[in-house]
Amino acid sequence: LSLKALATDQLNGSFPKLSCIVDTTNSISTDLISRPLNNPAWAVYKVLKDANISDENINISKFETWATYCNTNNLTVNLYIDSSVELQNILNMISVLGRAIIIQFGAVFTPVLDIASSIPTQGFIFTSANMIDSSFNMSLIPYENRANIIETTYYDKDDDYKPKTITLSSDDYNSSSIDNKSSIKLYGCTDKTNAQNYTKFLLNKNKYISKTISFIASTDSIVCTIGDIIKVGVKYFTNTICEGRVQEYNSSTKTITLDNTISLEQNETYQIDYRISSSDEIISHTFTSNTLQ
Repeated sequence: LSLKALATDQLNGSFPKLSCIVDTTNSISTDLISRPLNNPAWAVYKVLKDANISDENINISKFETWATYCNTNNLTVNLYIDSSVELQNILNMISVLGRAIIIQFGAVFTPVLDIASSIPTQGFIFTSANMIDSSFNMSLIPYENRANIIETTYYDKDDDYKPKTITLSSDDYNSSSIDNKSSIKLYGCTDKTNAQNYTKFLLNKNKYISKTISFIASTDSIVCTIGDIIKVGVKYFTNTICEGRVQEYNSSTKTITLDNTISLEQNETYQIDYRISSSDEIISHTFTSNTLQ
């Protein structure tokens, strides 16, 4: 945007405030298919293309999966960048509206979705058997450090895109609760429902994510990437009574022998998970104990 004007005393050495309505193309093409730019996934894709990122450095299949999720959940973006901003800042600004972050794996830009998912059949189990000794650490997140009230600013399309603020509290908030407020701005969010849903999403994360863990693993962790769902079993810490390696598997009797002895309570139901090393397939069996060994 540029302005050509005659310098007069009215300017008085200051830059005039401008407002305008910007009309631009509302779609971008990939593989000869038109993609809507109000979808956060394709908006991010356009930003990457405008930054001269080639398709070979963009994980298109992941973007398509992300775009489908945005369509299914009516997640949209309405944003015009009118100032110089770092590429990663723009990516963060848009991707948050689609419940994702953009990660660069090597040279390839890939979206990682922050959504509920099932543990994959082919996945990862980490126990003391494949963790570095004494590297496991669990940290509890104090409730008093979690926001139970969030103020979210969005830009209402039904009121000339003026900034509006909504305030929501967690569902367990009551008159005796101590207020712990947090404020966010959703640039590009012009829909009140989307702003409300994202605020509820953040409040639920604050409510249900109560602990974090960290550990160091060697070769088993090489193929893990950001966003992968993993199983972690550490005795006494993760509702686990036994962890380690399978010592022996008898295919004829279909029994497995563990590398340590455990005690089971009579008639209690247990689940055992183990990973096939050749395929990374996770096998789960539920059983009721009829023996104390």
